[in-house]
Amino acid sequence: MPTAPVSLSLADRAAVIRAQVDALAEMEPRDLDGAGALELFDVVLNHNQYTLLDRSADSLIDRAVASGVAFVNAAPYASGILAKPLAAGARYKYRAPDPAIVETVRWLNDVCASFGVPLAALAVQFSTRDPRVSSTVVGVSSPERIDALVQNEAIELPQELWDAVEARLRPPSSTG
Repeated sequence: MPTAPVSLSLADRAAVIRAQVDALAEMEPRDLDGAGALELFDVVLNHNQYTLLDRSADSLIDRAVASGVAFVNAAPYASGILAKPLAAGARYKYRAPDPAIVETVRWLNDVCASFGVPLAALAVQFSTRDPRVSSTVVGVSSPERIDALVQNEAIELPQELWDAVEARLRPPSSTG
């Protein structure tokens, strides 16, 4: 026997949506490993887990593409640490970065400077040049930053820079 649809108040619906969003926000890429889990989605929106500093979503990207699910990568600047000068108060994944991250960002700044390009260009193009990534979402703090973002995407980065970055930062088990 069919059941009548449940009628929820607007406040109750909002609470259900908040609970679902909170649950999804806590998920790690490995949480979607179950058979058929990705097929439940049209799009996977990843945040802060596919950057120059963190490639933990790499296998998720492969699984999404293999399942016909679009992969959208958000936060390629890793909370801004890859887009702004490294200074006291720098944030990585919305927290104070550990010393190893600070050391890596310093190295990235140095290697980019040796090629005459900004680290922000390398960071955004790390995402946009990957053919598995359907789209890249970049948060900006002011309208003026949009011009800088467009410029960073347009800069031609030498292959030698990519090679140096991959040699230093590519995890041994990464693909792509």
